[in-house]
Amino acid sequence: MADNITIQAEPRAAKGRGLNKLRASGKTPIVLYGKTREATALQVDARALDSVVQASGLSQLIDMQIEGQSTLVLLREVQRHPVRHHILHVDAYALQMDEKQTLQIPIVVEGEPDSAISSDLIIMQNMDTITIETFPDRIPQSVPVDLSLLTMDNNITVSDLTPIEDVAFVHEPDEVIFSLTRSAAVEEVEEAPEEAVVDEDDVEADEEPSTEDE
Repeated sequence: MADNITIQAEPRAAKGRGLNKLRASGKTPIVLYGKTREATALQVDARALDSVVQASGLSQLIDMQIEGQSTLVLLREVQRHPVRHHILHVDAYALQMDEKQTLQIPIVVEGEPDSAISSDLIIMQNMDTITIETFPDRIPQSVPVDLSLLTMDNNITVSDLTPIEDVAFVHEPDEVIFSLTRSAAVEEVEEAPEEAVVDEDDVEADEEPSTEDE
């Protein structure tokens, strides 16, 4: 598990139309909630939040400091402006260490593909993340996938993942992570219509002038 990222938060009074003024001042609204915690309106520095989101995404623990009190949270939803893409609002979930969480963890590729794989085949990555279930203190930073397991005869599936202690993969074992497919260029060449072969004798016979009387 990676070291927790820290962010400072403070109580928020602004609501409704007042949120635009809050954002203009360089703050971003947050709602913090939990299984046994009522929803709390907070605000954080917009630049600090942007850095935290880039570093943690929705899969890493964040130490949120609120008036001197520390709360471990996971970001649940990040709303962005549809054009400018800056963060408009964030929902954060206050964790209990004995409560399992279900979340998506990014895949990290390790190893090299089988050298016997034909050059006209393309490696397709069908999954970018793996959904897991585990306790907060067991959340891995990433899930490694060994690309050397990919061969001409075998895809890489969830069943090929190396087990992680206290972590359950929330997928069917036969779900494909990596596979091979033929390149479009090769398929087009193979599917191109063959040119008709014409018998020269037939051509010459057709071109001879008719000797019949008109």
